[in-house]
Amino acid sequence: MPRNVLIAGITGLIGNKLARLLLPEYKVRGLVRNVRSAQSKLPEADFYSWKEDEKFLVNLIEGSDIVINLSGRSIAKGRWTEKAKREIYSSRIETTKRLGELISKASKKPESFIVASAVGYYGLDVNKISDEDSPPSDDFLGKVCVDWEKASSLVDELNVRRVNVRISTVLSRDDGALPLIVLPFKFFAGTYFGSGNQYFPWIHEKDLIRLFKFVIENQSI
Repeated sequence: MPRNVLIAGITGLIGNKLARLLLPEYKVRGLVRNVRSAQSKLPEADFYSWKEDEKFLVNLIEGSDIVINLSGRSIAKGRWTEKAKREIYSSRIETTKRLGELISKASKKPESFIVASAVGYYGLDVNKISDEDSPPSDDFLGKVCVDWEKASSLVDELNVRRVNVRISTVLSRDDGALPLIVLPFKFFAGTYFGSGNQYFPWIHEKDLIRLFKFVIENQSI
């Protein structure tokens, strides 16, 4: 019998591609704002609305072996106005908190809660090499990532495995940063960014979705 994976943020670039990778082996369900729109993009999966009442959502959690949160407004699109920054923050932290609360109320807990984070945790200091034990940056993205991961820690006392995946810039032809980087070159106005010596951490979309599948299937992480 296939295991059940519930993905919040399933309609995004990574969520959609991860769902397609998992579908042959797993039963994939999505928690979305617009069920009809989501179904049109990925008819093989089942979709449920965030607007359902709490009892329904708790039952949904109880029927899930793995819960994944990939929700979050893109940081690559548009200016970082104060409104945009609030949306970047709340779309990540509030959804993570909500999922943690639902897990805490479920009589049958999922075995794993896998939550996206970002390498923005480390900041932009080009004079240091960071690893997962390095301290967080005190800039905006650093605070977002710290609070994002903290929001997921609610499950630590519930015997639920928690994994925070600090993701770098995702390169994909379909969406995200790469089309924006490539666009000026199409108009013969392309150039390099900055001095050319700065860090640019990145990961290809296929590597990232396989990474998530690896995390799902390896309980030692």
